[in-house]
Amino acid sequence: MITTNRKRITLKPQIPVGLIKVKTILGDAEPLSEEEIRNLIVWQEKQIEEWAIKKLDQLLEYGDRYPSIAEQLCKKVADKYGEDDQLSALLIRRLRIDRTGKPKVKRKRWTCSSYLVLLTHYYALLQHDMPRQDVLEKLADMEKLNGENRAKKIEGKITEARKQVKEKDLPDFCHPPVSRKKGSAI
Repeated sequence: MITTNRKRITLKPQIPVGLIKVKTILGDAEPLSEEEIRNLIVWQEKQIEEWAIKKLDQLLEYGDRYPSIAEQLCKKVADKYGEDDQLSALLIRRLRIDRTGKPKVKRKRWTCSSYLVLLTHYYALLQHDMPRQDVLEKLADMEKLNGENRAKKIEGKITEARKQVKEKDLPDFCHPPVSRKKGSAI
């Protein structure tokens, strides 16, 4: 809810940025000035981003709980757009690898929640009139960031596990042999 000095405006984050529909309490209120419209667009973009992030969190959780539904969603999108679209081509390729296990390179199987994250970003961004190429570039950045975050989490878990294991808990053969000189290891 935004309150200006003239009127009160209520917007939903799902409204596309290109088609701003402003509902006012007074039906006969003056139209918005260009500056007010620009301010609304900026505010709306922030709202849309927050909304997309919340939606992604929900879908990520949902995809982990119901993987078959997530996979069906991805298949529908891949079938609808075909291989002309870059994202659909990526999804089709991933689905094929998951289904057949080919190519025979060992790859970490994508979880359905990964598909959902990609799809949701894609639609959340396209729905709000972002150029297709910008959407794909942003997706690539997000995927790279997700990969880096996953790697950091794994490193953190390994470090934490090492801290928990104390030397005295290890069997004798795990301790480094000590040379005859006092205190030096071989």
